[in-house]
Amino acid sequence: MNDTPSRSRPARRRIGAALAAVLALGLFALASRPARADDAQIYLSWHAPWGQPGATDTLTAGCDTSRVDTLWLAFDSGKASPSFLGVNGTLVFHPPLGDTLDGWWKRGWGKSTPQQIRVMFPPRPDIHYAQPFHSGGMGGTMWDSLKAESRLRFIYAIPYRSAVSISRATYWIARVILEHPPASDPACGKPVCIEWTEAEITFDVGLDRTFVRNGTHRFVSLNSPGGAVAVPYREVNRLKGWQPPKQ
Repeated sequence: MNDTPSRSRPARRRIGAALAAVLALGLFALASRPARADDAQIYLSWHAPWGQPGATDTLTAGCDTSRVDTLWLAFDSGKASPSFLGVNGTLVFHPPLGDTLDGWWKRGWGKSTPQQIRVMFPPRPDIHYAQPFHSGGMGGTMWDSLKAESRLRFIYAIPYRSAVSISRATYWIARVILEHPPASDPACGKPVCIEWTEAEITFDVGLDRTFVRNGTHRFVSLNSPGGAVAVPYREVNRLKGWQPPKQ
């Protein structure tokens, strides 16, 4: 099974066209404040979607470049809806508090995705976790810097005519596949915190969408016993609490 996304020029043109189509849906219509679905939450976990057997928020990985690990992004919709169109969101890769990221996590800034990261979206009939799409859509990603951290932004949506109803349930929305640095790289074995900072979930065209920063399981750790690297970032967000997006 080979689901590695193409990096060819036609593929980049398709991503550009996809982003234009998604923008037309109003996912980034910042002139209006999105409504909030009751109790909508977002989840980030290793190995499986949060709540499924095998899912965990901590991972210790060796520096075997022949192996990869998978982050699963999932969300609780907060409500049932007769349609679901798409989502956009942001992952932030944090160093230990007061430290800086190693170069491995800075490679490829300014590209859609760097060589060491792949992003996959549903539908995948061979994956039997709940997913909100029954047909393929369009989207894209961007990998860049956020102060001393790295940021992966993503957006994905399907045409309105392809939308199906969803229940009040938890669905997986993306997989982020991470390659490991080689043993000779300074990043080998170093702790990293990955945070899903925000998501905008769009149920229908217009204002039927919600901006989510809720969920205690939005953080995962890599190479950090007990997830210690994530503790200060969890605490910062606990004190900050939910804030609406800036207009």
